[in-house]
Amino acid sequence: MPSLASVPVASTTTRCTSALHEALKADPKRWASLELADYWAFGSVLTEQRQCPRCHSTLARPIQVLAVRYLDEQGSREHSTTRGA
Repeated sequence: MPSLASVPVASTTTRCTSALHEALKADPKRWASLELADYWAFGSVLTEQRQCPRCHSTLARPIQVLAVRYLDEQGSREHSTTRGA
């Protein structure tokens, strides 16, 4: 699990900016350390939403699902969703 040291903490003296939010979204380790909020589909685009630890805004990044694991009575089976492979 990524360290939370690089994630800004809640502060009453420093306000969030769009630049801070963009920096959180651009850094994979920082992004992974943020609290997961939800997944949303907008048309054909799937996004992962996480919470800013400072202002609690919901931030979103587009994602691509490469594999799906179905759980059933026989255990699990994986289905690749990769196209053109």
